Amino acid sequence: MGSTVSSISNIIGKAAIVLAMGVLSACVGVDLGGGATAPGGTAGRNASDGDFAGDVNIQSLTVAINSNPQDPTALNLRGIAFSKVGRYGEAIADFTAALAINPRYHQALNNRGNAYRRKGDVAAALSDFNRVTEISPGYPVAYVSRGEIYRDRKDYAAALADFSRAISLDGRYPLAYHDRGLVHQAMGRHVEAVQDFDQAISLKPGDSPPLYARGVSQLALKRYTGAADDFEQVIEINPGSVEARFGRAAANQHLGKWQEAAVDYNEILKVNPKNAEARKGRTEALARAEQSGQVVAGETPG
Repeated sequence: MGSTVSSISNIIGKAAIVLAMGVLSACVGVDLGGGATAPGGTAGRNASDGDFAGDVNIQSLTVAINSNPQDPTALNLRGIAFSKVGRYGEAIADFTAALAINPRYHQALNNRGNAYRRKGDVAAALSDFNRVTEISPGYPVAYVSRGEIYRDRKDYAAALADFSRAISLDGRYPLAYHDRGLVHQAMGRHVEAVQDFDQAISLKPGDSPPLYARGVSQLALKRYTGAADDFEQVIEINPGSVEARFGRAAANQHLGKWQEAAVDYNEILKVNPKNAEARKGRTEALARAEQSGQVVAGETPG
């Protein structure tokens, strides 16, 4: 009887893991750490966790863990679920438990580093990422994770080295290209930045962050038509993006399209009527539109 109960428990536990991994696998770029990776290789906004129904997975994975407490895969997956809903302390506990079972479980170690970082413990995060690169030097996600810390610290040389290393390991990793492009951008190297953003966009079409970033560099390079196009794509994806509307307004001003610029400033003011920069921009755009014979229906300086 005992063996039958144990077998049933194991089946339930495995089913819960399969269910969770099935949900996770729909998230591009999720490294599940159990021999499975979501479609797109290591691509994703954050390569160690992704958008999924966290609460549902926590419940199902708790069933799996209760049936087999020594399964590091289930602990890692539940840790990802906890991280997704902002329960970083519990996530760290699960990743640590998984590592106690398998100290060389590099995915769990990298996930713990990300949880530490989001909790604000950058030193612990960096320690975990360093350890991942030691035990699994061919794992590109760790270099991106560590590179983002270096970038935040403005240690651009170290960040570039890590992002470039990730790209050398996985040439189809859009986040690595995007992150490296941001470093080039911060250093004023906008031509190189645009090249990296181009790669990120080609690998993951419809991802708004590299589109927005490319628009910023296009503005810096005085490629105003290209910049306006990039910001327009961002607005199509996320109509509420105030940053993209500011960017498109700036590009259109440089192109002499004062009417279009005024419309964007007006949309920003609908969201935030007290935005002084948008109010000033709209006033200028309306005045210049009137001078140039352009008409902005229903708009008056205010």
